[in-house]
Amino acid sequence: MLGALSGLPYKIRVNQAQSRVIRTVKSDQKPSSYMKINYGVLAAVILFSGSMASFGQTKTWTGAGDGVSWTNGSNWSGGTVPGPANDVAITSGADSGVVISASDVTVRSIQCGKAFTISGRTLTLTGGASQFSGTFTISNNAALKVNGVGSSVTASGATVAADNDFYATSGGVIHLPNLKYVVNNNQNGTWRADGAGSLIDLSSVTNLTLGYYRALYVQAYNGGAVDLHRVGAAAGAVQVDASDAGTVVDLSG
Repeated sequence: MLGALSGLPYKIRVNQAQSRVIRTVKSDQKPSSYMKINYGVLAAVILFSGSMASFGQTKTWTGAGDGVSWTNGSNWSGGTVPGPANDVAITSGADSGVVISASDVTVRSIQCGKAFTISGRTLTLTGGASQFSGTFTISNNAALKVNGVGSSVTASGATVAADNDFYATSGGVIHLPNLKYVVNNNQNGTWRADGAGSLIDLSSVTNLTLGYYRALYVQAYNGGAVDLHRVGAAAGAVQVDASDAGTVVDLSG
């Protein structure tokens, strides 16, 4: 059952180098019963990073293998899967979708016009602006990590998130403008922005649904920012942990 996040709106900004703010909101309970503030000042700031890095060698999806699996080398130009030094283009080729489910993946960036699924694995992006225009799904204990100044990801198509983690670190940016609600029934989720310019932009999310005995940990450190300013309802516990100067968590409603 969804319960109102009593006591919202609020925004947390930490602007003392050693300060820390911890706040837990539990559905159908007043947040003041679960809030501990050691230091910090509440304010309204959202941080964005607009820089862009140069591109590396591009690997292109052909779909000539099974037409689905990222780890099938025959689906890629040159017959081998992309590695950490590669940018990836998935804009043509056989089949209509790509799935990461057999192993963790690290690449510089991805340009994808097809449906894209991360299931039970971690996708790490380290350079350039990644774009997903097809349906983007992350679920089953999967994680999306964006690391480094100039590294960003935007999913402009329909977006589904369930039982997942988000990490934006060292200036990395995650934009999911079409993610409206999140369901975490089977794991405790972590959404962490760590480092100046790091941003997790979930500003279209309005509802969070958490399973029994599940919690969502929203964390911002060292000048990172998490934007959840449209969230108005949640089932379960949402714990906000923020520390270091310039850090922002926005749950302003």
